[in-house]
Amino acid sequence: MNIGMILNGEYPPDIRVEKECDALMKNKQNNIFILSGTKGLRPDVKKQGIYKNVVVCYTAFDYPDKIRKNLNRIKKEIGIQTLVQKKILEFVNDYKIDVIHAHDLPMANAAMKIARIKKIPLISDLHENYPFYQLIGQKKNILNFKKWLKIEKKTTHYSDFIITTCDEMKNRIIREHKVNPQKIVVVSNVYADEFRNFKVHDFIEDKYKKRKMFLYSGIINIGKGCKTLIEAITYLKKYPEILLCLVGVSKEDKKIKYLRDMVSYEKVEDQVEFVQWQPLDKIYSYIMSSYACIVPFERNMQNDCSSPHKLFQYLACGKPVIVSDCPSIANIIVQNRCGLVFKSGDSKDLAEKILALYRNNQMQNIMGKNGAETVKNKYNFSIEGEKILSLYKKIIPG
Repeated sequence: MNIGMILNGEYPPDIRVEKECDALMKNKQNNIFILSGTKGLRPDVKKQGIYKNVVVCYTAFDYPDKIRKNLNRIKKEIGIQTLVQKKILEFVNDYKIDVIHAHDLPMANAAMKIARIKKIPLISDLHENYPFYQLIGQKKNILNFKKWLKIEKKTTHYSDFIITTCDEMKNRIIREHKVNPQKIVVVSNVYADEFRNFKVHDFIEDKYKKRKMFLYSGIINIGKGCKTLIEAITYLKKYPEILLCLVGVSKEDKKIKYLRDMVSYEKVEDQVEFVQWQPLDKIYSYIMSSYACIVPFERNMQNDCSSPHKLFQYLACGKPVIVSDCPSIANIIVQNRCGLVFKSGDSKDLAEKILALYRNNQMQNIMGKNGAETVKNKYNFSIEGEKILSLYKKIIPG
């Protein structure tokens, strides 16, 4: 079977896509091809590479800036959609694709027309609540939200199968769009033994030996709960051994400056550390050098329906995790007794949870062991990968 994955981003890296490819390649009859939207290429340029036995076709899903600036919004949207569909059709023809597996709503929407033309199955792999993203940030737009909600309804009804990252996302799609539950498969962002070949870097381990370091890794901004994290530390000035480490600074933008200014204003520079974005092998070292980890996400329609990779990576490393009360992550922590839950946005409550773990080494140890066992027996991609293989057998039996 020739499986064509459509991805609006450069591959690698995309850890979820990589996990799915690894699972599908266990069936020796599967050949995987990825159409990867890549910045910096002209629309008429195509490049090909191979990553872990997967053929990756690099192309541009957008016009160059000098053309974009001369298009109005309507022409830009229609033009880009047409361009993407043209690239998908060429890709399907070039590699004789049997099944389209589109990642995220914009690519699934574009692929829908090609799947209909070629009369081949479409799998929509919805990593996140895309319509909700139109309501956050500086570009919030209620009309865009309504438009993408309609697109989501149309796409989910047309798709042969839908993959979501958690039950909460699945239930939202069923509730809002009345989609048949039988065609939605939950494949969580669980641990796939991605740390198996890594060793702890001594210089990172040595740096935190004399502190109890609480770690957050990933995108650093207010929506991810980082403001609440820093506010929580202001309640813990009497405990200088406690250190908050935020790993993931990619650029010094206004969001990072705001958080740094908070740290300076509250005079907690000795208890908060910002670290640049790190490759996966060093992320492993930071996790292993931590006392506990934190997922402080703000509650909203996206975070309530997501299961971040970092949560399962923390648990796999035997670290207790303090999480906000977003249902998709809080339920995992409570059911498996592998951490503590605080009320989203409540910095005082978060500080109390940090202090509770800080004061109780036995609880920290037990919860860490519970988390590692939970990942070993339940939340790992050897289990989730079988779901994907089973799904494909339903599409093209045998």
